[in-house]
Order: sequence, then C-alpha cells, then structure tokens
Amino acid sequence: ARPCLCLNADIARDEEMDFAIKRLHYRHVDTIRDLGGQKIGASMSPDDLRAGKIGLYRSVFFILDTEHAETADFALPGGQYARLFYRGSYRRLGERVEALLSWTRAQALSPDGDVLELYHIDNRFTAREEEFFTELQVRTERREAQPLV
Repeated sequence: ARPCLCLNADIARDEEMDFAIKRLHYRHVDTIRDLGGQKIGASMSPDDLRAGKIGLYRSVFFILDTEHAETADFALPGGQYARLFYRGSYRRLGERVEALLSWTRAQALSPDGDVLELYHIDNRFTAREEEFFTELQVRTERREAQPLV
C-alpha cells in the first residue's frame, strides 16, 4: 500500500489539474514543503474510461514517503500493478490507456480500480511536451480461466 494525500475533484483540463495540485499542496504545505520533488498523480475511473471519457480525472494525489505516512488521507492498495511509461504530449493519453488495458486483457488480467497517471516529468520541470515522462498504472487481478465448451 502507498500512503497518499488526496483531493477529490472533477478535472478535465490542464489548467484545472494545475489548480487542483496547488490546492492540495496548499492544504498540506506543512507536510509537503517542496512541490517540485513530490510524487504526483491523478486517477481516472473505469466507468468514465468505458464511456469514452479519456482525460477526465476524479482526483489528484501526492504519494507520501514513509516519514509522512501518518498524515495520509488514504492509501493506494497494495498488489500487482500493470504499468506503462510514455514520453511526450498528453494528447497520446487515450492510445496509451488503451494499450495498457489491452495488454492486461492479453495477460488474462482484469483491471481492479482506477487507472492512475503519475507525472515523472511534467510542466513543473519543462515547457517542452516532448520531454514529458508519464507513467500509467492499474491494479490487476488474475482472471479465472474460462472452461472450454
């Protein structure tokens, strides 16, 4: 499990994401002093993704280090996660989410929960989209083998 601080909000545009991150930081400025070194992510619900609402986020979160774990709002559950990394513009998000989910299905895995987007290099570090480095994660569980009929 990974302890986190979270702000639940419907986020659909980059400006809203930046504002939500700043709001979360402001709420926890005593815990998170340096936003630049913070592990930041956002979550997309499976229902929204099935409905074709790519890039609609339900929350933004900071993953805490162990020294601040006691201040956590919630924890990302432990378990096995499928992960996909990509460079470049967030306009590629839809194809990258689909690639991650297709891979999980091909491995006989079922997504279990939100798709997480983690920002390793984003507009806090560079204005050049080609330098952005993003990680997608989804918790998975093994599907039961289907009997052959």
